[in-house]
Amino acid sequence: MDRFGIVQTPTRRNMEDEPTPKPIIEINTSAKSVTRLTRFVISFVDGKNVLSWSIATLFRIYLLAYHVDLVAGVVKLHDFTSRFLAIKELNLIWFTLAVMKSAPEVTSLCDTIDRLANSSTNHPLISPVAHAKKQELIKERDNKLTESGKFYAKLIPGGFILSALLPFCQVVFWFVYLTLTKTDYNLSDLPFVMFSYYPDTHKTLKTYLVVQFSTCCLLYLTVIHYLWPIFTSVSQTTICIVYEIKLMCLRLEHLNDLTGRAEGENGEVLLKFHASALVKSHVILASDIKALNKGINGLAVGYMNVMALQICMYLFCILEFENIVIRLKYAFCILFVILVMSVCTSFGQKIINAGDLLSQELYNCPWLEMPNWFKRSLLLMMTRSFRKMELKPYGLYVLDMRYLTNIVNATYSYFNFFLKV
Repeated sequence: MDRFGIVQTPTRRNMEDEPTPKPIIEINTSAKSVTRLTRFVISFVDGKNVLSWSIATLFRIYLLAYHVDLVAGVVKLHDFTSRFLAIKELNLIWFTLAVMKSAPEVTSLCDTIDRLANSSTNHPLISPVAHAKKQELIKERDNKLTESGKFYAKLIPGGFILSALLPFCQVVFWFVYLTLTKTDYNLSDLPFVMFSYYPDTHKTLKTYLVVQFSTCCLLYLTVIHYLWPIFTSVSQTTICIVYEIKLMCLRLEHLNDLTGRAEGENGEVLLKFHASALVKSHVILASDIKALNKGINGLAVGYMNVMALQICMYLFCILEFENIVIRLKYAFCILFVILVMSVCTSFGQKIINAGDLLSQELYNCPWLEMPNWFKRSLLLMMTRSFRKMELKPYGLYVLDMRYLTNIVNATYSYFNFFLKV
């Protein structure tokens, strides 16, 4: 007996008359390569060795210094547009600090992905039809993992190129042009990667170039070394959990095939084997969702609570600035933010939908002619299913598609407020 009160896995000798398919170990090389790359990228900033701890510490010091500079700009600058831009960058710093809290969880999420995605020996099935459906689900899951890895490998680095590298190229162009032509300039009129406050004693082209280069590095670390691995690991963990739930539903359907075969000693042992595996998978699944929720806490709270104000500010910047490059930059930023917000909320929605499907399968499970020990096992899983499978960052709110409407409403309210001001 195990800790669930169910007999442990039987040996092959007890199941000689059952045509159990031979387990085949399959390594999902695509998921493995993505998790390997994710671990490598996050290893520079996760603080788990001397190098990464040093980089993360220096990054925090720089964020603090930049924060002080922006606060000074809000206090000392008198025009509304400059103050507005300083507040916008402060908003981005707060988001970065929130995202940094999720970095240590990336490695554990990668471990979960490897465990769920790199073996087809989980969920043993006897029926050839059920086994074929299982192989289809595994193939579909692997394709989803591959598509997810490619999507974030294009989206997030592409966002960095358009929002940081291209504006920095414009900064370099103006630096070279003004240096060679000795033309008079006003730093407030020059393009920038991120807005910064320049004291009167430091309003020089060299200071301008150094500051803009440092802000480009800030965006590089935030986007490439934090957002990319966090989004990739959370997305792939979500996919693995959703398909793990689908495989559990397939096994619950498979119990119908065992109903007529659970006669005699070998039949009851076979039924206990599958029931025990189901209960254990259900417990492990709840633990995986808890780990995913922990990994998405900082990202969800930081992103969802900061980006409504950020979208509003991007809209205002598009209306205020006449420079077409700056307008295009902020227009892309709006599209990028909305896309990422929809992706974030879809993580939670997929978990909720899959959890509802599992609850439905549990209630539809045949139990009338089953032994009492099986009914107790089923009751245990049904009791746990009363607690909905959902992502709830810090217990503040449920992350689903409905929350996206709250962000849109908040953006509309912020925008109306700024227009009146």
